[in-house]
Amino acid sequence: MLTKKKETSPDVSLNKIVKSCIADGNFPDARKNIADAMARFPHDAIPHNLMGILLEHENDHDLAMRHFRAALALDPNFRPPLFNMDKYGSFGENRFCEDAYENSDCLDAFDHAVQHKIEWGRIGFGCTVKN
Repeated sequence: MLTKKKETSPDVSLNKIVKSCIADGNFPDARKNIADAMARFPHDAIPHNLMGILLEHENDHDLAMRHFRAALALDPNFRPPLFNMDKYGSFGENRFCEDAYENSDCLDAFDHAVQHKIEWGRIGFGCTVKN
């Protein structure tokens, strides 16, 4: 009996295809490729990160952030969604960096700059803030 090998992750070329489509302004093709990858790999973080990038380029910030958070929930060790959330969610210097499609796209400075600490309020509650 022949068994079909189950694919476990999107092909690496998906990042290149989507990046090229977004750079060319071909958002419908980018959306189709991402949607196909989401259907084939529903528990993978890569398509959600790509959809977040696409949605930011389409000026749908709220939905983009939801996809970045979904990518982080699926794979907390995948750095690009966190980088992209920081990029699009602040007015800091990372705002003008390139989008992060892969781990290698994340700046080393980002790793050192994003450190959090807990600050305690007067009535005894804590919140995390960036250093």
